[in-house]
Amino acid sequence: MGAGEAGSVRTIRLAEQLLGVRTPATFLLFFFSTVLSISLIFQTHPEHPAILSAHGWGYSPLYWEGELWRLPINQFLHTRLWHYLCNIYWFLLLAPVLEEIIGSRRFLIQMLLAACAIGVAGTLGGEDGGIGLSGLIFFLFGYLLRLAPVERRAARICDRPTCILLWLSLLLIGPLFTWLGWVEVGNLVHLSGCMLGLLAGEVQRRKWRLPGWQLALALTLLACLPVWQPVWRADWHFWKGYHSVDLPQRILHYQRSLEIEPQDSRALYNLGLAYFEAGDFTAAEQTWLKNVALAPQDPAVCKALVSLYASRGNAEGVERWNRRLTRLKNPA
Repeated sequence: MGAGEAGSVRTIRLAEQLLGVRTPATFLLFFFSTVLSISLIFQTHPEHPAILSAHGWGYSPLYWEGELWRLPINQFLHTRLWHYLCNIYWFLLLAPVLEEIIGSRRFLIQMLLAACAIGVAGTLGGEDGGIGLSGLIFFLFGYLLRLAPVERRAARICDRPTCILLWLSLLLIGPLFTWLGWVEVGNLVHLSGCMLGLLAGEVQRRKWRLPGWQLALALTLLACLPVWQPVWRADWHFWKGYHSVDLPQRILHYQRSLEIEPQDSRALYNLGLAYFEAGDFTAAEQTWLKNVALAPQDPAVCKALVSLYASRGNAEGVERWNRRLTRLKNPA
């Protein structure tokens, strides 16, 4: 046994003595997820962004502001009791087995890296701000599945019924429920977790022990995240415009967002506000009239047009849009 392995054994034994468990990393992650999730579940409005963000939840605008520490926390949050109980069952079924096979230190590092990578995949793939342990559960499943041919403990947990159930959940049940609109499932997060687990399991099987590869991967990931700019996405430009204090830059980002997604009424409304703030009333009027065509029942656009015509001294315009606003507020 090498010095590094002896040190790992001593660390695990110390953790076992302190926590009274054979898999201390699993226990710590379980405890972390449980405290955050139970605190959220019993909030009056657990899915309100302010409540979620107070518990560490993140999404693209917060990441772009530099709060990258939120990225892995999403994977440990739950806002519904059934979601938490289902996920924690599978986590406690799979995680202790993998930790016993690869060791607590390596397990903890790889789980945190996987949480970051799964969060990035969800954000890039249109599942921004998704929460829950399921992405990490599929990471554990893929990892153990790849180890099963050479590791008896992995083969025992990845028996035929378990494999059938998890593969059906990944490839059929999750997409079907999302398509039917019953539950919004993070299918891309699940798939990315499983693929990442298969890759990590292959690395473990082949004994590719590059010096400090986990730390190198972590540093590379953290170095790339601040400069990640998915400029091909309308949503990225929308939020960059929303958070920009530079008025010309704000207008440019909203314009670019609308080039990519012309039917985005939010971007049209905010672009009109930016034009109005810049004193370009003609552009603001044209933009808000397009907005009305897209969202005819939105009273905010009517209020904006009333303010616009009032600032230009157009009494007829003020009266016309005030009447429309009154009809929207009192449809009867």
